[in-house]
Amino acid sequence: MMKQVLFLIGFLLVVMSSCARKNNHSIGNDTLNADSNVETTPTDTLMEQTSEAIVLTGLIESTSSYCGGAAPPQSLLDRLATPQAFINDQLVFMEKSTKKAYPFKTDATGHYAVSLPAGNYELHPEKRPNPQDYGYDPNCEAWLSTVFAECSLSKTPRAQSKNFVIHLPCDPCDPFRNLRP
Repeated sequence: MMKQVLFLIGFLLVVMSSCARKNNHSIGNDTLNADSNVETTPTDTLMEQTSEAIVLTGLIESTSSYCGGAAPPQSLLDRLATPQAFINDQLVFMEKSTKKAYPFKTDATGHYAVSLPAGNYELHPEKRPNPQDYGYDPNCEAWLSTVFAECSLSKTPRAQSKNFVIHLPCDPCDPFRNLRP
């Protein structure tokens, strides 16, 4: 009888540990499915992976327009035209045909990881988290419909990498835009 109980306990431990290894993905932690070969950071916001999901990773850098008043020095224009890591900021991949949004956040180095189904995507800005700080309308359609980049994802491979250099134009929803020359 004791051998049967020990055998049953051992069997259950083996089954439970093998299930835990198969289900080794998480949201916002440092691990993904073992076959994805993608590193993540705690700032990643990955949706639950399905068998058809693609883990898209990469680096996002940005340039920006000069949106001030007086004519700027050339050194400032050169700096704004030089790609810089787009750090700790939120963006959205919008599937073109379904208009389904997949928000994500870049990390402190401008890298991102997001899980998406195969399809054609546009990269958009996310709603502003604190619009009251500057008087911005968080639902301003002119800003939210800005397309920074486009990409297509095929069903294979399941882990893909795409880097983007996006251009940040002067914000059409800036409540002070009419006060500048």
